[in-house]
Amino acid sequence: MKMIRLILVLGAFLALAGCGGGGGGGGGTPAAPTTASVNVALAASGVRGVQGVISLPAGVTLTADSSGKVPDSTFTTTISGLNATGYYTAASGNTPAKLSILITRPTADLPTGDLVKVTFDLASGTAVPAATDYVMSNSALSDQNGASVSGSLSLD
Repeated sequence: MKMIRLILVLGAFLALAGCGGGGGGGGGTPAAPTTASVNVALAASGVRGVQGVISLPAGVTLTADSSGKVPDSTFTTTISGLNATGYYTAASGNTPAKLSILITRPTADLPTGDLVKVTFDLASGTAVPAATDYVMSNSALSDQNGASVSGSLSLD
């Protein structure tokens, strides 16, 4: 009888120890996102450099210096030798904010597919936009000699 009581007490102790500290009732509101990102993808071959302008949805911004240059950390990539830079223009009236980008890889052709992920800031209360809410325009692709190459840039 003492053995059964000891097993029951130990079982109850272990069950209570596994309960944690509480507070896991799910009643909290998750933090609102503060950033959003979009990938710049290439559909072409023989390309060493691309440029384009991304129009941003309302509530999407970037940090930039006084000349409009965005920090290098705005762009992330896994492609060796790829360089990316950008200049931000804030929204004005009915004109959306824009990011002008330049992506180069001087030592080898750029691969097709995703080149860089661009991370943007979200204004408070702004929902994360879909990739289709961003618009790529004025894109140009060039080879190692600077000659125009046919192809396209897209956002996903």
